[in-house]
Amino acid sequence: MLNGRMRHKDNHGNEGLLTPGSVQWMTAGRGLIHSEMPEQESGQMRGFQLWVNLPAREKMTEPKYQEFAPDHIPVTAPAAGVQVKVIAGQVGDTVGPIVQPATDPVYLDITLDAGAGWRYT
Repeated sequence: MLNGRMRHKDNHGNEGLLTPGSVQWMTAGRGLIHSEMPEQESGQMRGFQLWVNLPAREKMTEPKYQEFAPDHIPVTAPAAGVQVKVIAGQVGDTVGPIVQPATDPVYLDITLDAGAGWRYT
């Protein structure tokens, strides 16, 4: 979430409130029914929702839900003028909190100062 809030609830008992800077990672798997209710704050509600297709062998897996507040997203500075929030994957010794072995995602929120550069390898 960038601005605003998003309430989440599903039929497996998972429930949460995403606030600015927080992250939710849901593996739908089989039999998951969920709702998302947006809530504006100061007239704003912005965020990203990305979908990653599971491999065929994982399509009927048990649903999973992960939610992390902003203070649980590690931040590293791999170069001068570079700040990286590691949501999923790894940058140097910094490992993101999202665990999804079926797709092994890398999801980074990168901020660069003017003139700064960095290459992820």
